[in-house]
Amino acid sequence: MISRSVMAKCLEPSTEQDKRYLRVVRLLRVFKLSRYSRAMQLLLNVFKEERLSLFAAFSVLFIIMLVAACAMYTLEKDVQPEHFSSIPQAMWWALVTLTTVGYGDVTPVTDLGRLFGGLITIVGIGMVALPAGILATGFSEQLSRRRQFFNWRWIRHLKMAALPWSPNRCYNGFGLSWALVIPKQPYCVS
Repeated sequence: MISRSVMAKCLEPSTEQDKRYLRVVRLLRVFKLSRYSRAMQLLLNVFKEERLSLFAAFSVLFIIMLVAACAMYTLEKDVQPEHFSSIPQAMWWALVTLTTVGYGDVTPVTDLGRLFGGLITIVGIGMVALPAGILATGFSEQLSRRRQFFNWRWIRHLKMAALPWSPNRCYNGFGLSWALVIPKQPYCVS
């Protein structure tokens, strides 16, 4: 059986440097500000509602990245064994190309590799635009829902103000109370 002191010693960080990562955790408090900002709440609602669409888009992006890495490994492994010696190394090229960063540290040399790289770059532009379109559509839908909610609230407020209120005491089945004057209400007491 392990004593408490041994467990505490094993779980305790050994130096002050090991505790530095806890400072980064304090930065997560910034997300508390979303409670006070309507725009942040709106943005978080968009992420919540569109999470499945975003997951699907990023899943497709990952599959395309794997296919591009395998194809580029097959096309360039003999010509550039230092850059495309394995599929994980080719995945670096595919990730940089699909996200349209294009560092230029790894580039295809063969004509077929360049043609395939250009095709992957064009697909990457579309894949970057896909999550942006999903978020923009979700943001627009959230704004229209919010406008519709406030419009209905305003219309309901106007309808309530336009209804004739009666100072008469009316019998509603539970006792006498103030009520709206509704035509043909038989139990009003004058």
